[in-house]
Amino acid sequence: MLVNYLVIAQIDAGNVLRLPRADDLAQMNGITNPNPQIGALLYNDDDSKVYVYVNDTTRWVSLDLDAQQLDAANSSFNSITNTLAIALQNGGSLSIDLSSLSNDADWYQEGTASTPTAISQNIYTNGEVGIGLNNPQRALHVAGSNGVVRVSRSSNSASFIFDRYDSSIGVNSTLKSFFFGLNASAVAQVNFL
Repeated sequence: MLVNYLVIAQIDAGNVLRLPRADDLAQMNGITNPNPQIGALLYNDDDSKVYVYVNDTTRWVSLDLDAQQLDAANSSFNSITNTLAIALQNGGSLSIDLSSLSNDADWYQEGTASTPTAISQNIYTNGEVGIGLNNPQRALHVAGSNGVVRVSRSSNSASFIFDRYDSSIGVNSTLKSFFFGLNASAVAQVNFL
C-alpha cells in the first residue's frame, strides 16, 4: 500500500518579529524624554528601512547602509593630505586617501620630489615662473605697470644681489657679486649701497 502525504509548512504570524513603526524621520527624531535605548530598532514607513539607535551622537542610523545618500554639506577635501571625507546622510563617514592618484605638483619641497605640506617649507620648481603673464621668457619673469617689483627692507642691506658663479662648482660658488640697495639714515636721505 502506498500512502502519499502533502505537507505545507506555514510560519505562524504570532511568531514573526514585529518592530515598532514610525511614519517618517521627523517622528523618529521626536522620540525623546526619555531617549530610546542604545541598540533600539525601529521601522520607518516613509522609506521602508530599519533603523538602529546608536550612541556616537545619539541618533538613528539606517541599517540599509548601501542605500545611504551622501551628505555633501558635511563632506570635505583636505588638499594638504589629499584626503576626501565623505559624510553619509544618516550618520557615519568614509575617509578616502587620494594621494596615490596624482603627484601633479608645480612646486616641490627643497631637495625632494614631494609636494609641500606646510607654508614654512622651502620650495623649488624647474620651470620658468611668470607673474603677470602666462609665457615667461626667463626663470622669473614679472610683467605689469606702476612699479612691477617692490622690495621692502627694515635695515640697510642689499635689496638685490646680482651674482656670477662658477658653473663647474655650483650655484653657491660666487665669482663676482653686485649688491644693489638703499642706505637710508633719515626720511629724506637716500644713498645707494
